[in-house]
Amino acid sequence: MTKSIGVMIQRGSLAIALLAIGLSSCSPSPQRESAPSANKPPIPSVPPPPPEGAFLGKISPKVLAKINHFPVMAPAYIPAGFVLADYRSEGSQSYSLVYRSPKNQCFALEYRRQPPPIENTNGLTVQAFDSPAFGAAHDLYYSPANNPEQPNQLFSQWLSNADGSYRLSGATMIAQNYPAQTPCQNVSLVEADKIVTSIADLTASPTD
Repeated sequence: MTKSIGVMIQRGSLAIALLAIGLSSCSPSPQRESAPSANKPPIPSVPPPPPEGAFLGKISPKVLAKINHFPVMAPAYIPAGFVLADYRSEGSQSYSLVYRSPKNQCFALEYRRQPPPIENTNGLTVQAFDSPAFGAAHDLYYSPANNPEQPNQLFSQWLSNADGSYRLSGATMIAQNYPAQTPCQNVSLVEADKIVTSIADLTASPTD
């Protein structure tokens, strides 16, 4: 009788041990959180603003807000390396945008509400150009080689629409009209043609 009880206790202990092993194998193991990678930068919640020179015509919203004439027209094509170095605004009557490069080249886009007088073009060479914004057959004036009467001249005729008149002007006019600007050189005639033909309304919406 005593021997039978001992066998039953041994079998019961073995069953309890097996049950404990089964329960431990079925319990989920604790989850470990993976440490963030040290090589991954944090993702910003708001994208950074574009750089100043990324806007059409190199005109940032801050500058655009200070030019009181709307719509604003400016060159859509700016040669590589050029930045907006200076600008002026006189209410809704005029504004000017002066661009310069590290190579000391410069040009300006000028707007006047009232049609200005015609510039002296005596002795200058004329190159015709077509403008998508102002139509065909306009003139770009520049100094021929070794012109003693009007050296270093480069400018377009005034291009007019219902809002006023616009023109491209070069180094000589910048020296005359912007005394704070140091002396500079004209862009090439090829670049001047690209600039003046690219003048467009920067404030027009895609549906206009």
